[in-house]
Amino acid sequence: MSSAPAAYLVPDGVPRDLAAELDDAHRYVSGLLMDTMEEFRASPELVRYVGDLRLYLRAACLLTMWLPEERLRREVAGEIAMHIAAMKLFDDLLDDDSGFDRFELALCLLLEQRAVSRLAGRADDPRAVLRTVEDNFVTVGLGQLRTKQVPAVDLASWRAHAETYGGCFLSLYGTLAALAGRRPQACAAATDFGWGFGMIVTIADDLRDYERHGERTGNLGHLLRTGRVTEAELRGLLEEARRRATPPADVWCAHDLRPIIDRYADDVLERGLPVLLALPDDRPPPAGGHH
Repeated sequence: MSSAPAAYLVPDGVPRDLAAELDDAHRYVSGLLMDTMEEFRASPELVRYVGDLRLYLRAACLLTMWLPEERLRREVAGEIAMHIAAMKLFDDLLDDDSGFDRFELALCLLLEQRAVSRLAGRADDPRAVLRTVEDNFVTVGLGQLRTKQVPAVDLASWRAHAETYGGCFLSLYGTLAALAGRRPQACAAATDFGWGFGMIVTIADDLRDYERHGERTGNLGHLLRTGRVTEAELRGLLEEARRRATPPADVWCAHDLRPIIDRYADDVLERGLPVLLALPDDRPPPAGGHH
């Protein structure tokens, strides 16, 4: 394997056994993606970029926690991460702002095909894997298009958009992990975790994009700052996502994921939201920001 980047360190407060597995899995997944991109003759810069996608790869590892063996969890996480990375490269291709050659970014097609083939090959019912990919990416794709065409103007419209590219996007990988790991009884728990965690991350990303990149149109932070979303509404949505992500007690899971979920949700409440609310006014976006 290629030398992978250093493991993406787990936040403080996470139990030691979960932290150790996540760090080991992250190294494995990162190395697998780098090797695969080298096989596809990607540039060294793109190889490193894919290997260092950080939270994208960490999410893939978390989504496999309902599978019974650590080695199986790691291997399925690698294939889930392969598909997630392919979608990230496709998004970079559409945005055309990553600095990579667009023809090289088209390697996302090879990466996506490799991931689907491996995930389907593991499952008891390969057709269920293919249906999950097709059905959910219709939702994600049309949701992305609608987000660009009709920007959000209130919490209901922002949520409708975010549930596609955030909640549905990550939840479908929970479903795929359970199917590929031959644990269909864990589909609901893994899918709900993906939805909730995906929504937490999407809320955090929007607040960060407002503050750091000057994003305004359809941005949740902008809607909050201009009174079209209340702080209570935002907090309510975040707590709903936290509850949905929390695994049910009656379904076996390899680790207690609540410390991870709480760490990301509390970071929004204790850091992201106060920073946003403390800004003096709704300043114009910086040069190069999105209007």
